[in-house]
Parts: sequence; structure tokens; C-alpha cells
Amino acid sequence: MDDALPDPMTDDADAVRHLLASFLYRLELTLAGAPDGFDGFAAGRGVRTPVEIVEHLDDLMRLALHVYASRGSVPAPPAADGDDASRWSDAVERVRRRAGHLDRHLAARTTPHAERLLGLDQALRGPIADALSHVGQLATLRRLAGAPIQSERYWQVEMRPAGASEPTS
Repeated sequence: MDDALPDPMTDDADAVRHLLASFLYRLELTLAGAPDGFDGFAAGRGVRTPVEIVEHLDDLMRLALHVYASRGSVPAPPAADGDDASRWSDAVERVRRRAGHLDRHLAARTTPHAERLLGLDQALRGPIADALSHVGQLATLRRLAGAPIQSERYWQVEMRPAGASEPTS
């Protein structure tokens, strides 16, 4: 009898997709039920506001698309126009859209130079891992703002592809 657990990921592209799905799941969980005004919550001098963090997440997804989907040069970030609420909703939508594009490229294995760019070790120290850290910052800011997220047993959640990663529990 073989006691080894089955490997749900067959290659690095699947592992990167799983990491991306984990990022989006945690992001959606952190954003769900955020109180009005959370986007501009200021925890202290020199600390990014939630909208600044989400805009940085957009930067990271742009970089990840460049690295994994080789979409030419990394485009410049959009100008931060408008109030915090409109900047927040625009940046959240861009993060979701870019992550979905990245997932589709990884799923289709259409990424150029895949043998060089899809290494799990690079993903674990690259833009997707950095994005996970920033989701943790958002969760901490939620707690500081008096609106903590509900605890979750992440390892028990079935992760879905990035294009459909809304929390299911």
C-alpha cells in the first residue's frame, strides 16, 4: 500500500497557477466586507494605505505578466487619479484582470521560453510571492482598522483557477 500523497501539480506551471490562485483567494477574502473608507485607512506615518498596497499589487501583476507571458516591455503603471475609492476599485479590477490573463497563459502553456521562466523557485521569490506578502499587510490593516477578516483554514479550501477565485467558504 502506497502511503504517499498524490501530487496535485504536474509541473511548475501548475504550481505557479496554484500560487496565483492562493494569492487571489486570500486577496478576495481580505477585500470582502472591508468597511467604507478602508481604502484610505492610514495606520501611521510611512505606512502604505490599502489603496496604495492594491496599486502595488497591480504593479506586481503587470510584472508577473511580463515575466511569465513575455508581453514585451513592462507597461508603465496607470496614473493615480481620483479619490481613494475610485483608485481602489480600479486597481482591484486591474489586479483581477491581469491575474486572470496570467492564469490563462499558464494553463494554455503558451508562455514563450517556458523552460526558463516558469520555475517554481522563481515564482516563490518573484512577484506572486511578493503579492502574497502584501495581502498579509492588507489583512493586518483590516485588523488595525477595527474590521478583522474571519479566520480561515487555507489548507482546507479548494483553490480555483485565478479567473474564478472568489472565496467559496
